[in-house]
Amino acid sequence: MNNQLKVISFNISRAFIFFLFFTASQSRADVIDGSHLDGQFRSFSLDRNYLKNGSVKNKEGSYSTGILINYSSGYTDTFIAAGFDLDAQYAVRLSSTGNDGSLPFNTETNKTSPHYGRLGGTLKFKIKDTLLKVGNVQPDNPLLATEDTRMLPSIAQGAIVESRPIQGLLLSGGQFWSQVTRQSSNQEKFYLAGQTEYQGSNKLTFAGVEYKLTPETDFKEYYGVLTNIYRQNYSGISHIFNLDDSLNLNLSARYNQFWKDGDARAGNIDNRSYGLMAGLAGISHSIAFSYQRMLGETGYPQLAGDTPLTYLVNYGSLGFNNRDEKSWSVRYRYVIHAGILEGLGAGLRYSRGTNINLGNGSAKAKESETDISLTYHPQKAELKNLGLTLLYVPVRQSAGVDVNTLRLLLTYNFSIL
Repeated sequence: MNNQLKVISFNISRAFIFFLFFTASQSRADVIDGSHLDGQFRSFSLDRNYLKNGSVKNKEGSYSTGILINYSSGYTDTFIAAGFDLDAQYAVRLSSTGNDGSLPFNTETNKTSPHYGRLGGTLKFKIKDTLLKVGNVQPDNPLLATEDTRMLPSIAQGAIVESRPIQGLLLSGGQFWSQVTRQSSNQEKFYLAGQTEYQGSNKLTFAGVEYKLTPETDFKEYYGVLTNIYRQNYSGISHIFNLDDSLNLNLSARYNQFWKDGDARAGNIDNRSYGLMAGLAGISHSIAFSYQRMLGETGYPQLAGDTPLTYLVNYGSLGFNNRDEKSWSVRYRYVIHAGILEGLGAGLRYSRGTNINLGNGSAKAKESETDISLTYHPQKAELKNLGLTLLYVPVRQSAGVDVNTLRLLLTYNFSIL
């Protein structure tokens, strides 16, 4: 953690101490009475097998278990209502082979850490329909999204304000100054995958608007700046056609644009992309088709730490975000809504990308990904806190490594307060 991030963490800690004294004298009962404490036990395993195409390793994977705890206070009964949240995560490695990106990895010893954890907090202030949070946050917007598919989720540090002045309208903005990635306990700058923290930035500033034009139509517009690395603009719209009581047609379109900012520490960035998706959703069955296109002099930039690109329509284990890449995807999902297996779901998705520009004068490359998933979230009262996600992903790349990956995530949610 660099010195600036240490100063930020120290200032937040002092703010928490001040807040505790403040609440003790102002409205402690409201803060405590409105609080809740919950958590999740989780176990995660990953098994990855490399097949060919010049891979120097044959297999890697890990098995780990851990716990996530979240405390959320109520608010003081003051003009500016105040509260705080606390979060803690801890995981233990049970076994590992190589570095699969799920646990902290020491490049000197070539071993994963036997355990790791985090502890943090968030101050929150509210005036009517406006909420300000400072500290640990788990964002989900086109500028930065939380990665929560492995052992411990990624967590960002920053200040975010959200306001809902009228029904259906969300205004948001703020700045993130660091993040803790899924396989780390340390706060780090934001930098691009394949680069180093020395090329990073501790200022990811954004503003956004989300508006429900009608009960069936949603619109999103975001603008952000990762200082001295890139600027980003996102536009998205979706609409649901209710064909009958049990069948919907879902249409969406998304557009992203990136260009370099300031000192351009990450080098040239020039990318435009658009994605289109159409899907039919019934009570138990759903099917969708999507198309995605990359334009510009570079690919779509991805932040280090496998920060998810959830606002790309074809995002999966692969992002299909290479320079000039054209990709399409078709997916089907079935969920049981009655009977002894209520809550059991299965999915199949196939995605293919072509026209990848490697920038070295060679032939255009291609890649594909198949996702076979099984999920189970029991609906019976005695089992409803359990969760299971099983995912098998074969990836094939003409200019990369062919790999088969099997993931298993088991969870149990609990509430104390």
